[in-house]
Amino acid sequence: MAKITGLTTGTITGPLDCSVKARFTLRERGSEDRRKVIAKVLPAGVQRVEKIMAPLSDDINKALQDFTEDELRAVVKFFDVTAGAVSRHLERIRKEMPAKHEPSLRSPPPR
Repeated sequence: MAKITGLTTGTITGPLDCSVKARFTLRERGSEDRRKVIAKVLPAGVQRVEKIMAPLSDDINKALQDFTEDELRAVVKFFDVTAGAVSRHLERIRKEMPAKHEPSLRSPPPR
């Protein structure tokens, strides 16, 4: 999760705790490196997400029924192009961020 989001493993702990508590995921220790934690998605968690998202999926499918094939291709192309732009921008941000061992450039929080 940390690698995918670009966040630190410490930052991911909170959301992972919530996901485990809600029974969407399960923590497993790495087989080669016991310090490593692997989040496994539980089948029941997938089913719960599918149930939660089903009404949105139905609404979107109904909305798209009136689109022509050319319009749908344009929508897909838009998402492909914008997703690529976002990915490139995130990579630029990652390259410009100070290394983890460097002091943060942010001001400390007010006391």
